[in-house]
Amino acid sequence: MQTVFQRASKELAIRSLVRYFRDCSSSGRAYCTNPYLLAAHGKQEYCNPIVNRHDNPEEKMNDEIRKQINESHRFGNFADHLSKNAIKWHVDGHDYMWALSELLDSARDVIFIMDWWLTPELYLRRPPAKYPYWRLDKVLQRKAQQGVKIYVIVYKEVTQTMSMSSKHTKAALEALHPNIAFMHYPDHIGSKDTAEFWSHHEKRTPITHSHHLIQLE
Repeated sequence: MQTVFQRASKELAIRSLVRYFRDCSSSGRAYCTNPYLLAAHGKQEYCNPIVNRHDNPEEKMNDEIRKQINESHRFGNFADHLSKNAIKWHVDGHDYMWALSELLDSARDVIFIMDWWLTPELYLRRPPAKYPYWRLDKVLQRKAQQGVKIYVIVYKEVTQTMSMSSKHTKAALEALHPNIAFMHYPDHIGSKDTAEFWSHHEKRTPITHSHHLIQLE
């Protein structure tokens, strides 16, 4: 049974995703085709890419302004080139996971985790026999017990072709502590409103609004 915090956190996460797709997409609201998100937002018109094709003069003008801004940036990026960024590059999983363990342990406010395949029993430091303290579910449980709010979004696999056990991930994490809120992506097959065949493949971990880990493949 979900706590009030978990239900509210899920609703907040859904609405944040809706706003992201609606406001931040370079091609407008046409990307917001996920019925799970639309049901939460309550506006079915976002789902129709034909309606949101940017045909009226104001939309066309905004698109042209956005295009000019992007073309003025390096590689046509939406954001300008910034220097003197505090970035550390990790070449392999060993260093990345070690840094992740340190930052998770330092969290004092909030932890966000976006993942494609998340295993709660993953050891962030190796060998496991030497570092049992640093298993992911144990780390998250400790932080939740300390009052840190933890939000997890994980891709829900197509079970006919994948065996990522996201159902286990959801059950295992939510059972750890009420401060851990988990949100699944919608069903692809067999649901009331079948979602498009898309996959969230980013691995991001923002921590306490000060550090952000991104895993690249």
